[in-house]
Amino acid sequence: MKIIHVIFSLDYGGAETMLVDTMNGQVDFATVHLMVLNNVVNPHLRDTIDRRVRIHIMGRNEGSQSPFPIMRFIYELYMIGPDIIHCHNAQLTKLLIYPFAKKYFTMHSSTKIVSWPIGLLKKYDKLIAISDFVKKDLNDAGFGNVETIYNSIDVEAISSKANYQYDNKNQSFQIVQVARLEHEIKGQHLLLRALALLLKQGLNVEVSLIGVGNSKVYLEKLSNDLGISTHVHFLGLKDRAYIYSHLCDYHLMVHASLCEGFGLTVAEGMVAGLPVVVSKNDGPAEVIGYGKYGYMCEKGNVDSLYNVIGRIVNNYEANKEFYLRAKAFAQNRYSLKQMMNNLFKVYND
Repeated sequence: MKIIHVIFSLDYGGAETMLVDTMNGQVDFATVHLMVLNNVVNPHLRDTIDRRVRIHIMGRNEGSQSPFPIMRFIYELYMIGPDIIHCHNAQLTKLLIYPFAKKYFTMHSSTKIVSWPIGLLKKYDKLIAISDFVKKDLNDAGFGNVETIYNSIDVEAISSKANYQYDNKNQSFQIVQVARLEHEIKGQHLLLRALALLLKQGLNVEVSLIGVGNSKVYLEKLSNDLGISTHVHFLGLKDRAYIYSHLCDYHLMVHASLCEGFGLTVAEGMVAGLPVVVSKNDGPAEVIGYGKYGYMCEKGNVDSLYNVIGRIVNNYEANKEFYLRAKAFAQNRYSLKQMMNNLFKVYND
């Protein structure tokens, strides 16, 4: 089987890292190509791609109207002659004019469905949703050819938390959020405001934000305005090896996003053995079984988030078994092997 994955750019993000995992898992069973239209390729992420994956970079500048990268894209598509074309940006659909392959599209987010021309997605043999939350959005938009395949993680690469002892008198309670610094989507401002309330109650809590983005200046100013800057740590962009080895150093993961199709980092936190807090009625809520394997707060509600975190801090050691059940659930449901099996079933359907 010859598979081509198609994407605009290869920068750090949930869809891109998930794509790398997918390709690295497929090379044992298929010939895998990656076609990147733009010239945006993160060298660190590229270095994590298995050497057996054949990478084709068209070199288009973002926003360019030049026809040459498009012509090269179509030419290489025909030269490769794939059995499967798996696209990860709907806007690339018009370029997939090769008629001899089955075509699949993965919907990595639920935020743009209503703004896309319906005709684009109807060109695919099958749509793949990263969660039932996203699948429902697609179904509501009129698509019936949708299969849910959960994003996966390399569960064996994540270091597990070994110690759940917490001394609130001599120890600071460490919270982490791993996400792009885009507060209107990822909700970091809610976490900072909840932190301010926790500190007012005399709890010794610190927050580490891993990620980069346009909201950094806003979030730094908010931390200063709230008087909590000494309790907030902006760690910047970290590669997956760093994250996987350091998640276990924290007590809690918070992901109070305002719009999220899945939330892979939530599953990673669970596999590391951390309790996690997510927003209700969102993709991450599905990841934790809508409260069966984690904690939920009301979306966009600082007081709700503050109350949930406060209860976790005050009962941390007592709920160890709950955290371990969540870990076992995530290790099984979101394993790379499980995703590979499901994906090949769809390809061969």
